[in-house]
Formats: sequence, C-alpha cells, structure tokens
Amino acid sequence: MEHQKALPAVEVRVSEERLGNAQCTLHLPVLTPDPFGFNAFWRGRLRRLRQRAAAADTAFPMRMTADWQETRLDGQTVSGFLEIALCTGYADWRLERISATFLRGRRGNIPLGALLTVEGRRRLPPLTSEKVEQLSRQGETPFFPPRMRREETVLRPYRYYLTGEGLAIWFPQESIAPRTAGLPTVFFPFDELRGLLRFSF
Repeated sequence: MEHQKALPAVEVRVSEERLGNAQCTLHLPVLTPDPFGFNAFWRGRLRRLRQRAAAADTAFPMRMTADWQETRLDGQTVSGFLEIALCTGYADWRLERISATFLRGRRGNIPLGALLTVEGRRRLPPLTSEKVEQLSRQGETPFFPPRMRREETVLRPYRYYLTGEGLAIWFPQESIAPRTAGLPTVFFPFDELRGLLRFSF
C-alpha cells in the first residue's frame, strides 16, 4: 500500500500572559509537518511581540491580542496573518497585522516581488490604485481623498497574503482611510493576474 505524504496542518495554541503592564492573549500558529520554515518565522515574530509588550511604558493598562487567520494551506503554499489589536486604557485602540506567505522549496516568508514577473512588478501598483478608487467610489469605506492617501502605490514586500482564489494586498490603519476602516484590503482574483505571477496557484 502506497503511503501518501501528510498534508500540513496548522494548530493554534493560546498563550495568556502578563508582561509588564500588558495583558497578552496570543494565538500561536504551529505547522505540522513544516517544510516551509513557518514555525521558526512565527516564533521570532511572537518573541518580538512579547518583548514589545513587556517594554510598553504606559501608566494605563494595555491589552494585546494576536489572532491567527489562515488564508491558504495546501501541499505547496501556506499563507495567513496575525491580526493584532492593541488597547491602551479604555479609549486608545489600534490594529496591526503581520502577514506571511511560504512556498514549498523556499525557506522563509516570501516577499511580494518574488511572486511577480517583471511585468507584474510594473503593473501591480497602478492596478492596486485603481482598485482603491473603485472601493472609494462604492462608498462603503470612507477612504481619504487621493492627495491624503499614503502608501497606496508603494507595495510593501510583506503586506499581502494569498487565498484559494487570489491575492489580497492590505494597508496599515489610517494610511488610506480613517481608523474606523481598520486595515483596508484590496483583492485580486487570480484570473486578473494572468501574466503577472511567476507561479501557478
């Protein structure tokens, strides 16, 4: 009988701890088996989050939560993000995100540029701006006027994730929309990226 390779699976482990004046609830993703370098990457990021929480110098209590969201997992690709919520006192809150994508045969988090062809690196920034304009016209999110938007056409290497259907590019809180909009995200189905990606997903 032929043995099939086990597909990787993510287990989420919850860590509750007090670090200095911060109460932390961290959901730690662990991949088994791990042919991607996934676990070492997230151990490093979570260590930095703990150090940051312990070093927070605030007279008010701080709460940090980090929730794992898996967006794609198969034998070739694992992608997802930690959504980090920080609340200081009762009123000051903000969201952050750490996203990462791993491909079989390549160790570590893959930057967006490594997924794109030369044509993709040239065309994706203006396509992203067009998507933001479309979302802005729909009016569901109160985007800033174009002159006030930061980072819209500068695609950062690690501010993206893959799903089963396409590529999502996200922006930091308050960079292109008010704080209440969270982390604005634009989505490209793979069909819209033909000729722009170096890999088939």
